[in-house]
Amino acid sequence: MLPCVVLMNHSAPFLCSIQRRFKTEPFDLYLYHQSEASIAEIAQLTPAVIVLARRYGYPATDGAFIQRFRQLSLLRAVPIVLSLIEGMQLPSGQTGITVIISQPDFSDTQDIVDTLHGILRSEGAVK
Repeated sequence: MLPCVVLMNHSAPFLCSIQRRFKTEPFDLYLYHQSEASIAEIAQLTPAVIVLARRYGYPATDGAFIQRFRQLSLLRAVPIVLSLIEGMQLPSGQTGITVIISQPDFSDTQDIVDTLHGILRSEGAVK
């Protein structure tokens, strides 16, 4: 069984780019619009990693999403990756997350791919 990776973002073009790029990756990818309504469904998936891809500056609620994930027992220990564009600030008070600083480019997702592989390898989910 392949590990489950959840990626949340507000941008349909970005999610399409991610979907195309990740087709050959050794994990099941679930894409979600970044909204409160998605959290309960994500918890049922028991993801191996959650990615909040905030590459383009919206929404500014990543800190609240991280807190919600940490409040749910099914998601409390799930690694979270926060993808920020260069110059954006980390939500205050957030620890225990992996932060990627990126250029604002739809086509460049290699930093996310590399980070996911590293996390999944360290947890023994992929070779």
